[in-house]
Amino acid sequence: MRVGILVAQTPFVYGRAETQAQNLCAALRAAGHDAELIGLPFSWCPPNRIAPQMLAALLLDITETSGMRIDRVIGLQFPAYLMPHPDKVLWLSNPHRTAADIWGQDLANLAGPDGGNAAMHAIQEAETRLFPEVKRVFTQSARVGERLRQSFGLVSQPLYHPPPLDQDFTCAEPEDFFLMPGPIHNANRHSLIIEALFRVRKNVQVRIAGPADFPAPLERLRAQASALPSDRVKLLGRVNDAERLSLYARCLGVISIPLDDDQDDVTLEAMLAAKPVITCSDSRNVMEFVVGGETALISEPSPEALADNMDRLWSGRPRARHMGQQGRAHYDRLGISWDNVVATLLG
Repeated sequence: MRVGILVAQTPFVYGRAETQAQNLCAALRAAGHDAELIGLPFSWCPPNRIAPQMLAALLLDITETSGMRIDRVIGLQFPAYLMPHPDKVLWLSNPHRTAADIWGQDLANLAGPDGGNAAMHAIQEAETRLFPEVKRVFTQSARVGERLRQSFGLVSQPLYHPPPLDQDFTCAEPEDFFLMPGPIHNANRHSLIIEALFRVRKNVQVRIAGPADFPAPLERLRAQASALPSDRVKLLGRVNDAERLSLYARCLGVISIPLDDDQDDVTLEAMLAAKPVITCSDSRNVMEFVVGGETALISEPSPEALADNMDRLWSGRPRARHMGQQGRAHYDRLGISWDNVVATLLG
């Protein structure tokens, strides 16, 4: 089967979405299919450029290329998934949330800027027309499916994929630190963990591994952490793959407390490394994978509750080890694999 993968390409930007698209393409090729990324150059800024770029996607004919028919397309990213094709399925990390459920909130990037209101209406209209036309809609988490149902009345199916480097995670003897991976931005709530470190009773140490989206959040986090002893929290910034794997292998546990996130590789990576997870009850995507009390400690999103759970694992090393082993076994039971992704998207 000849398969096109519809992606948006923002020049000089490479992250989780781009890695996922490349891994899907590789998995399709490994399964014997002729697969190719079909990229649409795209920029979110300024908002008044969004509608013309959407129109460009709608005008592209991707039914065939150079006389060869494209049998199926898989739409991953806005606005590339607007490209018309008679045999299209969607596999969404999210619809454009800043034009839907977080419109007007602090996490949104459309409300306020010039042209943002018009872009919001254009996005909502295009997606309302698109979704009924596709064959099937899959999402990368059940939480994304909930949002689609609430915003568009759309029925979808969650389809999970392994995180990058899934075959390379190992578990070593734990050292004296918790690992908090992920980009530094408001939704990942690093500042909440810093507040919790002021309230722990043990000598808990945390290493934060991830780049900052913008300088301001990083500077605020550094200022907040400066009131703690220097060994209590370390901001490692961006780490390479080898360092990331080593941190997972050597940590006592993994902290993942995103606010209502759509897709959470961190929890799956913790499970692959046989490490327990500390999370919050409102970290919705994390809750799709963990089992409270068995593979993770779950608390209310307060510094006091998080401090208590960090103290519990810090002083209960045998329990932490057992929870990590339970997490690894639970990951294996979930049956997450690229073979399953390919079979489902082409089935």
